[in-house]
Amino acid sequence: MRSMHDVAILGGGPAGIACALRAADAGLSVLLCDPQAGAFDKPCGEGILPAGAQVLRELGIAPAGLARSFAGIRYCVPGAGELELDLEAPGEAWWRTDLHQALESALAARPGVLRLTVRADAEAEGEAFRIRAGDREFMARHLVAADGAGGRAAAWLRPAAAGAERPRQGARARFAEAIRLDRVEVHFGGGYDVYLTPLPRGAINAVVLAEGRAGAGLDAEALVARGLAAHPRAAARLGRQLGRAEGRALGQPWPRRLTDGGAFLVGDAGGAVDPILGAGVTVALRTGAQAADALIALRRGVARRDAARAFQRAGRAERRARSLLASGLRFISRHDALARGLTRSLRLAPGVAGRLAAIAGGSAAPHGTSLTAGA
Repeated sequence: MRSMHDVAILGGGPAGIACALRAADAGLSVLLCDPQAGAFDKPCGEGILPAGAQVLRELGIAPAGLARSFAGIRYCVPGAGELELDLEAPGEAWWRTDLHQALESALAARPGVLRLTVRADAEAEGEAFRIRAGDREFMARHLVAADGAGGRAAAWLRPAAAGAERPRQGARARFAEAIRLDRVEVHFGGGYDVYLTPLPRGAINAVVLAEGRAGAGLDAEALVARGLAAHPRAAARLGRQLGRAEGRALGQPWPRRLTDGGAFLVGDAGGAVDPILGAGVTVALRTGAQAADALIALRRGVARRDAARAFQRAGRAERRARSLLASGLRFISRHDALARGLTRSLRLAPGVAGRLAAIAGGSAAPHGTSLTAGA
């Protein structure tokens, strides 16, 4: 007889583990499947904005010397100087391998979680789901797809919405820190955007984004080199390169729906936020927690339809303002004169600048579903 779990989570990144931890803490039985074992690395910005850091604290994951705090974001535009946006609370920068190990350690301490290092797939069976994990089968009342933008779990939710953005190219490399960096820095102009995130142990994560001809035909190493050559102020902060550069395609299409009440899409599976804001891990942690909130509400007797609506609202609110801000920044970054003018204007309007920082940092978006906020 196949065992029944309250929820099966396919994908063991930040979104999947955040969902598993929050659900297990509420007494739900959790099956989590991911073929990746050990320290997990990924080409990402590695900065976690305040809203994501809050989720980590709620899950009992403290930096304990593994994270480096940063106070805000500094935008650097040639010819316009610098614009500094202060976050309402400090952000945290983690090496991705350290973050994954901390999440996995917390997961191992939860007795209500069955963690399988295996590739799995799921199909609906009545109002439940049959999970094939290697040569084993399980049943789950609910399904959470946390397997990324290119995943296949809950495929019926994933048809691409109209108007999906054209993929772009991004590359990341880590460097030794030559000049101390106290904030995340974003360098605009010259066809390339460069993002610097201060990491623990005297390192900096450098991400280069390119669109159109600027990135055509370049591998990850060449893209990083070209981007840094276009922004000598960014390059001056960097010492020797630590390991090889890694690249990935960006701008994946969004799904039509985030949930049908039985299955939920979280993290990049629910629509990746443009990396121009550096909010990917933050959104992953928050949407994973939001899915767990919906599962907890269902267990308490909330109607499936109402739980689905609440999760859909929370997910859309999580992404909508950030997506608008990211689209604006992408447009501005392609027009140097506009970037210079906006930078000068925002220095004279600290209230507007503070609002933009709140959107990027996450304080302008709701944390959980309204169904559980007062429970």
